Amino acid sequence: MKFFNSPFAVGSQFLQDQLYVTPNDMYQRLSGKMEVRSNEGIATVLASIEPGQTLQLAPDTWTYNGTLVIDKSCSIVGHPLGTKIKRGEGLTSGPLVSIEADNVILKNIYFEDNTDLSPIQCVNTSSANTFISECTFVTWAKALVNDGGNGSVFSFNVVSATSVGADFNQTSSGHRIIGNSVTMTPDTGTSIGLDSQVTATAIVANNCNAKITFHNTGLAQTFAAPGGSSNHVSGNVAALTETT
Repeated sequence: MKFFNSPFAVGSQFLQDQLYVTPNDMYQRLSGKMEVRSNEGIATVLASIEPGQTLQLAPDTWTYNGTLVIDKSCSIVGHPLGTKIKRGEGLTSGPLVSIEADNVILKNIYFEDNTDLSPIQCVNTSSANTFISECTFVTWAKALVNDGGNGSVFSFNVVSATSVGADFNQTSSGHRIIGNSVTMTPDTGTSIGLDSQVTATAIVANNCNAKITFHNTGLAQTFAAPGGSSNHVSGNVAALTETT
């Protein structure tokens, strides 16, 4: 499987090695990684894996008319050639993705809302250690809503949203929000928002066209040593950075 080890390998051999007929065949040949095709469905393959395994998504598009529930620890990784998960017309209220297990990773996935419908939230989590990186979120009301899980990482994503780019709205701590590009339409929205009960969180090096809001009380901390209860905010480009 030397082709799989190089994410930039292209050509018929690479694609042929990735597209298997059954999940069992994929699991055996990818040594713990399962390659998922759109006609099999992410939820179907999720149900068959052990916690902690990786799902490698094929270069394809999934359209969901209901919420995709991730209820076990796993990594879901988009293909280097492009993987899209989009909202179908049947999904009238959010979220598109509900993370209901600790230690879930979403990486390199293009999430697209349906512009014919009112915007909804894309990803919702109340679980610990949610890791979302190198994803693209297009035209959502909110790209991420954290409803109380600790230790989330939201890094190097590209976001366009209408209400809040990344919304941490319940008591939680220890988040890292780093290196994201967040464009709000209109720019009166909130690019990154932390509730007053969110503590010990770093907001660093984000490029935003709207405001960043957070609350600071208690011991000071630094990004390198985040031991205090207050939040660390530095190196961001934003229309306004304010405490709540």
